[in-house]
Order: sequence, then C-alpha cells, then structure tokens
Amino acid sequence: MKKLALTILSLLCLALTSCENEPAGEDRVNYETFEVASDLYALLERTPGEAAENPLECIDFNYPFVIFIFDENMEYVQPSAIHENEQFIGLLNAMPDNYSISISYPIKGTQTNGELLEINNNEELKEALEACEKDEEIRNCNGSFRTCYWEIDEWEGYPNDYEGEYIAVNDHDILQLHSGQGIYFGSWVTFHIGDELHMNISFIKEEETPRGEFWNNDWKVITLTSTLIELEYNNQRLRIIQNCEWQCQTQVYQVCELEDNPGVAQLNLQDYSLCTEIPEAHDRSDSLKLTYFETEQDAIDETNEIDPTEYTTLSSPQTIYFRIETVEDIELLGIGSYDIEVIPCDPLSAGSTQ
Repeated sequence: MKKLALTILSLLCLALTSCENEPAGEDRVNYETFEVASDLYALLERTPGEAAENPLECIDFNYPFVIFIFDENMEYVQPSAIHENEQFIGLLNAMPDNYSISISYPIKGTQTNGELLEINNNEELKEALEACEKDEEIRNCNGSFRTCYWEIDEWEGYPNDYEGEYIAVNDHDILQLHSGQGIYFGSWVTFHIGDELHMNISFIKEEETPRGEFWNNDWKVITLTSTLIELEYNNQRLRIIQNCEWQCQTQVYQVCELEDNPGVAQLNLQDYSLCTEIPEAHDRSDSLKLTYFETEQDAIDETNEIDPTEYTTLSSPQTIYFRIETVEDIELLGIGSYDIEVIPCDPLSAGSTQ
C-alpha cells in the first residue's frame, strides 16, 4: 500500500508540476508571449520589490507561478517555477534580449492598499503595471517634494523672476513659497492626464502672492528624479532642484567671509526664512512678512529696519532679529532671532548651518 501511495503521489506531481516545481508537458504552455525587448517586459523587471532597479512597489506578486521561455525563433525552450523576488529578478535580468516569455495565468498580487489583484492575460498585466507605474510616479513626486528644500534654478532659454527662491513643505503638509520677505502658503496635487504626470500648484492667498499668477497653474512634469523636478506650462518651463544643505537644527548659521575683508560677510538675510518657525497661532493660510533688525529693541519698536538683501555683518557672531507678521491684518505673530557666524571658507559652502 505504501508503494502504491508513493506511485500515485509521483504521478500527481508530474501532472501538475515536476517534482522540482516545474511544469511538465507542452500542453500546459501558454503561447501568449511577449518579447524581452518589449515595454511590458521592462515594466515586469521593476516589480520584484527591492531586488529590482527603480522598483514598482505597488504590487507584490503572490508566488509561486511559472514562466515559460522561448528562444529567438519563438521555439519553446523550458519552464521556470518562480518562488520569490530574488529568483524572479535574477531570471528576468539573465534573459537574452532576443528571447520571449509567457506566464502561467492566472497570477495574483497584493496591492499597497491591501486589495488582491488577479491577472489573467498579458493585456491585464500591462494595465496593472501601467497603473502601478503611475501610482509610483505620484508617490515618488510627492515623497521627493516633502524632502529637504527645493530651490528655483536657472534654466537657459527660460529666464524667470523666481531664480534663487525656495519651496518647502512644512510639518502640516502645506506648501510654502519663500519669496523676498514673504512666506506664502498653498497646496499641490499630482495626477495623470493620460500618460502625462501633472502637478497642480495653488497658493491660498493668490492676491497677496506676487508670484501667484505664475505659480497657480496646471504644470506638466517633464522630468522627475529624487533631486530634480522640471515643469512646463504653456511656453514657460521651470526647474526646481533639491537643496538639503539647510538643516535648520539650530539658530546659528555659518557664512563665508569676504576675500578682501576677513571676518566680514555679505549675505541675503531672507534666505534664512527657510528656517523660520511659523508660530502655532498662524492658520497656515494668511501670507507672512518678515522684517529685519540689528537689535531686539528695534524689532520691538519696529524702528531702524535694515535691508536684508545685501546685508554686511557688523561682528561675528552677530544676532539678527526679525518680526513676523500677517500680510492681510498686519498682525504681529512674534519676534525671533538667529546668529550669523563668519568663517573663512570656499564661497560655495556659504549658508551652511551648525
């Protein structure tokens, strides 16, 4: 009886898969193939989690399933049973460019929202992976925008009045534009129109925002990396680069001394508005204005205001005081300060924090 049971088990193993979890018999082969050089294959290569380069993480395939391999003449070569991510990406990466594959459908996957997904053919696979790619683009765009600060960069052929200004996302997930002596608040949303990724930017108090007419538009994202975003609206293009030098852990900022005047620095005090803590009393909608002073009493009395754009330091370290007020009601929200320390250094390192 034991021998008969083992024989039956062996036959079942061969009928479903080989004893090494590989399918047996060409009658079960799926001949709905797609080429290794195809866009679908390129998307599939990005799916096995962290094992893949530039991964699509919004679908986790449920293993095992079988891949059927075909040579350059579309002749069936062999099957391969896939059991985990590392094996999957290893197989996909090792496949010759002139080969093709097919999949033993149906296969299932788990989406990031926890829902199960069943895929029954190549068309459904392509739709699922393209939707995943779009979700990933939006997630990467939003995630990058929340990291560090973003500086408006010069773009040859597309001059604008906004170079050197900064965009940040605060702890309340609200967009901040640091422009001149002002801080303006708004929102952004990323979405797809067809295959195009768009970013819709909207500052809340547009009439108070000197840049509002420019910014509050539906921008097409033409380049997206973890450190660079390039946007296009009508005939205007905008390049934003990530700047992680501003750490803002303390209120002491190092700046480089002038080459011909050691111990003295010239700087734009407005740059440090990035590190200005917004008072909790502020509703994160009214635009803010910062004014600068050399003494705390001047800041209190609102006298002897200094021009922040090309300020020359008087000593090192030196404390700079500022008033922070709402633009609409001219309500004083607070008086703050930070210290400037002048150091000898390469000019490119100016603006670093301690």
